[in-house]
Amino acid sequence: MSAAPQTSSTPKVLRSLRGHVATIALDRPERMNTTGRAMPAELCEALLAAERDRNVRAIIITGTGRASFARLDLTDVDARAGLPEN
Repeated sequence: MSAAPQTSSTPKVLRSLRGHVATIALDRPERMNTTGRAMPAELCEALLAAERDRNVRAIIITGTGRASFARLDLTDVDARAGLPEN
């Protein structure tokens, strides 16, 4: 598997394949791996790529740093609409 497509200057989702195990790591340790604007699309693409890869038998979803996943980053939410900012 290759690196996740970059929707910003730095990928927020890392991918690796070892044997038949794909590892997908959320990479925003400074924000406890909360999802921001780019991460949901990158995570979706990583999961779809793993699903398409006939060598993948298992997928591990983890995070870098001290948290694996801490939900939505509210600094990326438009308070008026409650939706991610564009």
